[in-house]
Amino acid sequence: MSLADYFPAIGVEETERKMQDHMGDIVRRLRQKLGLTQEELAHELGITVGTVNRWENGRFRPSKLARSTILEFARKHGITLEEGPHPAPEHALPQRLTVN
Repeated sequence: MSLADYFPAIGVEETERKMQDHMGDIVRRLRQKLGLTQEELAHELGITVGTVNRWENGRFRPSKLARSTILEFARKHGITLEEGPHPAPEHALPQRLTVN
């Protein structure tokens, strides 16, 4: 599944840029939706808890491979990312996660 499948209303390059800008929020919302701690999510993704923490706090951004892994993990758990109303221009990325 490509990034365009998750955000069909916008192009792949725009989706990639928006995901990079807001990946910490996406990771946090995904983790909370699944009821996981940072440690549990790290274990599920095969990474360190420090990495999850740095992603969520915006100190680092996941690599392209890590973003694909996160999206696949979400899909396997029946969660898709949805574009929602944007309260402010800086939040121009999915506002909610939906369980399928």
